[in-house]
Amino acid sequence: MHAAGGVRYNRLMAAPPTPTTGVNLPAGKTASSFMLELLRETKTRFPQAMGPVRLPATPRALKRRYASLLVEVEQRRCASEARVEIARSLRAAVLERCTLRGDDGSARPLDQLDLETALPLDVEPFPGGDPRGWVPSFRYGDRAHRGHELASVVDELEARRRVNAVTAATLRRALARLDDDGALRLSPSTRFALLGAGAELAPTRALLQAGATVLWADVTAPPASLRREGGPLTCLRGRADLLTVPDRIGASVAAFLDEAPAHVGLFAYGPGGGREWRIGAAMNAIVEALPRSHVLSVGMLVSPTTPVELEADDAAAAEKTLAGIRGWRRVLWRARLLRPTRARPDLPPVSDTIVPIQGMSYQAAQWLEKTMAAEVWRRDAEAPLRVSANVAPITKTESMSHPLFKVGFRAADTFGVEIFEPDVTRTLGTLMYVEDILGDDPPDRARQLHGGSFGLPYSGESALAIATAIGFARRPEKA
Repeated sequence: MHAAGGVRYNRLMAAPPTPTTGVNLPAGKTASSFMLELLRETKTRFPQAMGPVRLPATPRALKRRYASLLVEVEQRRCASEARVEIARSLRAAVLERCTLRGDDGSARPLDQLDLETALPLDVEPFPGGDPRGWVPSFRYGDRAHRGHELASVVDELEARRRVNAVTAATLRRALARLDDDGALRLSPSTRFALLGAGAELAPTRALLQAGATVLWADVTAPPASLRREGGPLTCLRGRADLLTVPDRIGASVAAFLDEAPAHVGLFAYGPGGGREWRIGAAMNAIVEALPRSHVLSVGMLVSPTTPVELEADDAAAAEKTLAGIRGWRRVLWRARLLRPTRARPDLPPVSDTIVPIQGMSYQAAQWLEKTMAAEVWRRDAEAPLRVSANVAPITKTESMSHPLFKVGFRAADTFGVEIFEPDVTRTLGTLMYVEDILGDDPPDRARQLHGGSFGLPYSGESALAIATAIGFARRPEKA
């Protein structure tokens, strides 16, 4: 899944990458060797919480079993009184050891990102047009839904266990924010700095149509339609690449925030070569370097294929499904082809939905740079941040490029998992995001529009394998 809800295939690198200009993992480290280093240090620093965890001896061994290992680590972290300290320790270690390398070969840690001396990128302002308001709409099932009609979709999603009760309640509050015409309207004084503004599931178009002011930071330029519709738009000129010029992008965001405080959105992503992790670390380093008083909130979307603490109704749904296994599922269960979730029943429930072929860099970007970062920012003792870090469902985005996923998704419904269209995920995700940052009830954990994957009593890896076999049998000519 890309950073905002889909699944991405990632080749694991066999050797440490050669440092290049821009953001790098620690010298001599692959994503797997760096993750193993972090886990070893966590076990040493927090023996009471992590003492029972058995870590593999080598990065190669970690690649083979990291899915089950990270589920256990997250369960033990959630059970510990030191859960926030563990998250803070992991986040600090990443920013201390990942580096920004200059053209002259010099390197500085990401936690020393200097936005005061960095030269901001040139900007191009567009005044926008007459905001008509954003009317959330999409086609779901056999009909189109608009505005307040989306309430019936929320009811259906909750009844079919595609969302839990807490998330459904958030969506209903968001829909109540719409005016009589079913539109969301925001003042130009409501400001957003969006890193990865062009991402497929980013809320950029909706926020502009609603009338908000947006700073566009992306490696691509905005489409012409966005430059003339809705609220004011300011674009960073050139290739705003977080992997090469995070300091200049951060300085540009800081200049935008100097005009007036704003909400900061972290939606950028990139495939392969350790880019997922490095982009996530770069975005978090920028947030850490910004004046905290100028940041109204931080927003992001979290993958459903990373360990996430479950709500009680999702955990209960998994138990009910397990108790009611019948037919071919029962045969596969007894044959251990459909394997039970690797989450320990004696610890807080956590989703077991990791798909190992996505790669360690991808998993680190989700677990460390999103889940851990969100918890640290929310629980900051001196200057807590309002954070929207919601789980998005598996979505048919362009990032869903691997044939294995395409075949498996044909049979996802046999396990009660729904694969969403991009406009559905983007619309519902934007509604939750706006409610999270503007509502009266700041979220203290991730809302979970998981599409049914968090209600499975099986490991996501084994369910995908079976679904892939069924999907191939249904339409072998499409494999």
